[in-house]
Amino acid sequence: MLQVKGIDVSKYQGDIDYNTLKKSDIKFVIIRAGWGQNNIDAKFKRNIEECNRLGIPCGVYWFSYALNPSQAKAEAKACLTAIAPYKIQYPVCFDYEYDSVTYSVKKGVNVTKESASAIAKAFLSTIEEAGYWATNYTNLDFSKRYFDDYIMTKYDIWAARYTSTPKDIAVNAGLWQYSSKGSVPGIKGNVDKDIAHKDYPALIAAKNRKTTGGGQNTSLLVLQKDNYTVPSMYNLVFDAQYYLNKYTDLQKAFGKKVTERQLFEHFYNFGMKEARQGKADFDVVKYRKAYPDLDAAFKDEWSAYYVHYITAGYNEITQGKRKNFR
Repeated sequence: MLQVKGIDVSKYQGDIDYNTLKKSDIKFVIIRAGWGQNNIDAKFKRNIEECNRLGIPCGVYWFSYALNPSQAKAEAKACLTAIAPYKIQYPVCFDYEYDSVTYSVKKGVNVTKESASAIAKAFLSTIEEAGYWATNYTNLDFSKRYFDDYIMTKYDIWAARYTSTPKDIAVNAGLWQYSSKGSVPGIKGNVDKDIAHKDYPALIAAKNRKTTGGGQNTSLLVLQKDNYTVPSMYNLVFDAQYYLNKYTDLQKAFGKKVTERQLFEHFYNFGMKEARQGKADFDVVKYRKAYPDLDAAFKDEWSAYYVHYITAGYNEITQGKRKNFR
């Protein structure tokens, strides 16, 4: 059986020395992209850019706090937006654990096998429909208590099993997390260690799954680092790398030394007025068409639709008060 060594990481591993890691026997990395409703892991961008820079195959996972399938789908969309500019050669994974259940209970939502499976299906199917290889992370307890046969057989499983092999969780456990206290070169402290029992880069290529997001040439231009941070409220409608990848006129205008500040200023001053798409999961034209009340109120004032989505629309959709426009 194939056994490829890997690790999974998040902000808790700090700034990883990937040049050192590259020289070790670790052949892939699963990176936490984020959690909940559009919260991006503080080290996600650095982790995935370093993996892409050095040619270390990587996948991602998203920790879920979804209370229902609608929120799970929104989490998947946030994940897809986050990974859009990058090369992904391993699965995009759904991570629903004890803390997810505890959060639901605190919110007055009882978690059953039926509800947890519906949440998982909403996330995983959205990822799969976008063209990526979807995988469900689980342990032995959750595989029996919260995930039904459909989830356990339809999708590959990333099995967390520290005391034995993952066979008692699922026969389709393509990924096996076998330790939470591993040690590898380039990382200070403990790290989760994994084994891949499938050649995911080859499988993904053979089945024509996506390895990059957005359908654009992500190698055309890379953002230059600066000290600018996009105002947080605009994270719902703008991602600098996506915006750069999507519009060839911007690539020609800014050249190879474009920064996040330059792109956001263009989006804010011109892009919104021109109904440009600043993020993979928000198309302002579709947003306008979906809601006659907004069309009547704003007409061709395109900037108003972005502001409405940021200040009200996103919450109305995730709370089920407004139908999803996607």
